[in-house]
Amino acid sequence: MFLKKCDGRIAMARFTFQPYKIPDFKDCLALYDLLPLKYGNNTVKIVMKKFSLFFCLLALCIQVPAYAQELPSPAEGKSLIIFTRPALDAPIIQFEYFDGEQFLGKIGPGSYLAYECEPGNRLLWGKSENREYLEAELEPNQTYIIETQVQTGTFQARIKLVPFDPKRKNAEKVKKRLLKRIAKRNEKRFNPAEAKEPDHWMRATINQGMADYEKMKKKNKEIGAITPDMHL
Repeated sequence: MFLKKCDGRIAMARFTFQPYKIPDFKDCLALYDLLPLKYGNNTVKIVMKKFSLFFCLLALCIQVPAYAQELPSPAEGKSLIIFTRPALDAPIIQFEYFDGEQFLGKIGPGSYLAYECEPGNRLLWGKSENREYLEAELEPNQTYIIETQVQTGTFQARIKLVPFDPKRKNAEKVKKRLLKRIAKRNEKRFNPAEAKEPDHWMRATINQGMADYEKMKKKNKEIGAITPDMHL
């Protein structure tokens, strides 16, 4: 407890150190403002001032935004795709993701799926009540982010796959939001070594998904795209 005389009244501030916890920057700043106190000599006041300022700077450094952390990067010569989805939309539903006929995995709300692959042309798609496709042309040594937007469906949620585009309006704002979302979650990564042969139901899902894609192509329906320059 620290006391400071102010306009004839006594103002009090409590500053508590908790084990294994860095003091909050605002608390440190409040402590700094309360000093110097009537401790009897200038030496004590100077030492306490420096001690408090040290914790102010330390707390400020520790509280760097999470999205400043480094993103996962692909191995040399590979491309990395990250599928994300919001934390609150369709909370009980897991969406499934594919690369052509390869099932990559499913993720729940707030999660993200990392998929490292060979660069070049790929057909990426997701499934919920609907199927959403992206024709991708990927460059080596680059990371691409695909945001899964959730829409209202008839029986369950529908999805829309929206790749990050550095040329879009407010691109930097969108990028920071996506990186912040990724930094807060544990990574789920497709591992080809652990990939299993699809069971009867998954094989039927893949066959139907590929058939629907071919129908869309024949009818010249619009299909989303990822161009080589749409990386982070």
